[in-house]
Amino acid sequence: LMRLGLAAQALDPFVRAARVELEREVQAFNETFFLVGARAGRLFVLDKVEGSGLLRAAPNIGSEVPVETTASGRLYLGLSPATLAADAGARVTRSAIARALAQGYDLNQGEWIAGLTVVAAPVVALGRMFGTVACGGAASQLSGARLEEAVRRTREVTARIVQVLSGQRGEQSKGQARAPARMPKEMARAGARSSKEPRARART
Repeated sequence: LMRLGLAAQALDPFVRAARVELEREVQAFNETFFLVGARAGRLFVLDKVEGSGLLRAAPNIGSEVPVETTASGRLYLGLSPATLAADAGARVTRSAIARALAQGYDLNQGEWIAGLTVVAAPVVALGRMFGTVACGGAASQLSGARLEEAVRRTREVTARIVQVLSGQRGEQSKGQARAPARMPKEMARAGARSSKEPRARART
């Protein structure tokens, strides 16, 4: 494990900007929310706020997140592949990456951890990808209408964090929800190109 813990929480601007929003969403939705970010070419859990359920399979702070079998990994391959190791995502299909980009989020339903469903959405601000926000829950509970709500809430949390990172959060009432922000056009185009370009680590 990469031991980030308190050091990441104290120094990382993404973690600082997101912490209050994650706590607020966990209190409202009662599922676990966590942050994923790229460090030294790999993905790690940077922070985590747990819901009150009995699920213990969700990854801990500092755990490595595999690129090839996670929603966060597919989003990184599409939006910020240069931050990953050269051989990351060799078995991820271009169609899976393109689908994640088109949706603006991605799902992981037991691909990484059996019985765990995860929704992830990218945090893109100031022309760069800071990481992803992920909502995880037991597959038996996070399905149907509740899964749809998890997608909505994850994207809304992401939009609020983008506002904080961009210095725009103070312009709105803190209790007012906002529709998920669109990613910058230049980054969307770059992501679309990266998912189409032939490369060793993506297959059709």
